[in-house]
Amino acid sequence: MIGSPTAAPLPSLASARLAALGMAASLVASILVSRFVAPTAAAPAIGGTDAVVLPLTGLALILILTSSRVRSFVLRRAPGAFLDPAGEGLAAAYARASLLSLALLEAAGLLGCVLSFLTGLPRYGVVFGAAALLAMLTRWPREGELGRLLARRSAP
Repeated sequence: MIGSPTAAPLPSLASARLAALGMAASLVASILVSRFVAPTAAAPAIGGTDAVVLPLTGLALILILTSSRVRSFVLRRAPGAFLDPAGEGLAAAYARASLLSLALLEAAGLLGCVLSFLTGLPRYGVVFGAAALLAMLTRWPREGELGRLLARRSAP
């Protein structure tokens, strides 16, 4: 049809989704290892002293809490991402910001697994892993969000 507006196809996020799926799978594996392997370990490596457990627990909490802020910060600071007419720069910045956020969440889940082995208690790995996995689901790279960012870019 002549004169009908056609929406430009959104850039693909397939590679970002594949990387996110790999991160989520490794997080599920760390939850399972924490649950089934850590309690059967011969002895906790350091006896679960507070001098090591508390800082690592705090670091895992900080990683979970800052992952969303890091994502928005990276996306806002992407050089020229909002000036690219095709939207490829914005798509690359969105994928990079999403993957960085997911990597922080994966690190928090893996710290929980490490804490499970250090203390011999599986709850650290299960709780931090489950929290990180739920947060990953909310920050999953989606075309709908990319389309919203592209529309906001072109709005006056």
